[in-house]
Amino acid sequence: NFNIIIMDQRIDYLVVGSKLASQAVQSDANGQYDMAIEYYIQAVDCLGKALKVNESEEIQYSIRVNAEGYHVRMLELKSLQAASTATHFDQQHSYVAALQAYRESISCYLQLAQMNTPKASQLVTDLKPTMEAYMHS
Repeated sequence: NFNIIIMDQRIDYLVVGSKLASQAVQSDANGQYDMAIEYYIQAVDCLGKALKVNESEEIQYSIRVNAEGYHVRMLELKSLQAASTATHFDQQHSYVAALQAYRESISCYLQLAQMNTPKASQLVTDLKPTMEAYMHS
């Protein structure tokens, strides 16, 4: 009976994580970035839990690859959104708010730099000139 409970948990986390990821991708495609970020965060959390209770190496690999992809996209969105917010505050001469937003954007960028995936590495390369400009402003 205990094994059945664990199996049910595994299925729940995988199913729920996949549904959240699907919602994230849909929100992302519709330009609803705040919602997409929240869905990506929840999906990655659920898939992380699914990873802990799933014993199949093949399924673990698939979960890990997908979760990493969602995590990278979430960080990219957060970084871009914070940068946009910073620019807006900068133009409004709200420098303290701008500085906070620049810091958030740079923080997401640095988290991307620590991830060891091709997509994260490409984003780090693409965003580097922008982030260097933020660090000097």
